[in-house]
Amino acid sequence: MKPIEAQFLQYVKKMTGYREAIGLMYWDLRNWRPEKRGRAAIRSDRHAVRRSVSHVDIRRRWQAFIAKLSPKAVYEQLNDVTKKNA
Repeated sequence: MKPIEAQFLQYVKKMTGYREAIGLMYWDLRNWRPEKRGRAAIRSDRHAVRRSVSHVDIRRRWQAFIAKLSPKAVYEQLNDVTKKNA
């Protein structure tokens, strides 16, 4: 496996973790009723991680990976998991 491919798969794993965490936070927000604090305060606390991640940075990094992995000579050498994610 090439270093760029390993970096890409690690990045996909990280983004998947963020997506799962945000989904869990959303579910928790919708189903859990805080006793002492309002929903807005809980929501603010729970989404601190999401706010700390720049969507512009995510897009730029994703585009950089795709640009490096897209040339035909490189793409043909990728494993099936990387091809499905790229």
